[in-house]
Amino acid sequence: MKKILRCAFTFTFALIITVLFTATPVHAIILAPDPQEPSKTPWISVQPEQDLTLYPAKDKRNTQAVILTNRKATGLKSSNTDVLTVSQKRDGAFMHIYATLKKAGTATVSCKINGKTYETKITVRKYVCPVSYVKLDSSKLKNTKFKSTSIGVLSNAKFKDKYVKFFIKPAVGWKITGNAPFLDIIYQKNCGDVTLPGFIGNDSPFLANGYKGSRIEVTLQNTKTGQTETIHVLLK
Repeated sequence: MKKILRCAFTFTFALIITVLFTATPVHAIILAPDPQEPSKTPWISVQPEQDLTLYPAKDKRNTQAVILTNRKATGLKSSNTDVLTVSQKRDGAFMHIYATLKKAGTATVSCKINGKTYETKITVRKYVCPVSYVKLDSSKLKNTKFKSTSIGVLSNAKFKDKYVKFFIKPAVGWKITGNAPFLDIIYQKNCGDVTLPGFIGNDSPFLANGYKGSRIEVTLQNTKTGQTETIHVLLK
């Protein structure tokens, strides 16, 4: 019962923080009239330009949603299939348009919704190690662990129901994104059949539940190129 209450509290807190502190939307929302269904306004969420990271193949993170809509798109196209290919998949009321990244470069993804063409120009950059090291209490992962993968692994057993400190030192030229770094370090707590998000501070204590499958996610940005990458620390 205590575990359920802790999970519920974490989930509620995460939702409140997300609503209060999310300053800008990820995409611009565009509404368009629908002559066939005037009572059901179609919409599309898309950015004019996007930067995406091509992660190592073993990370299995190279199919990423780039457009969100509530209508099935037609005329789906990538201007450079050597850089990326496109597909779409429905998830409930939403249609996700995905880019599967192949190599570094640029490509424009285009599609038609209600007869109107929408485009997003995508720059794909190859993954580079953005950290000097990460630590969870005395357990340390050096940057060599992140040279060929964005995913590090630590044993979870000794962190069960304990207050621990997570610390990440960005590599030279990289920073934790945002004006409030604690919003960019997420502890995904595994609570049985669900995983609940919560925000933690860099070098600040938090309660770890020690369950296998929990993970810490940190988003970093290159101060020169603007490239963003997300590091995962899995607790197994």
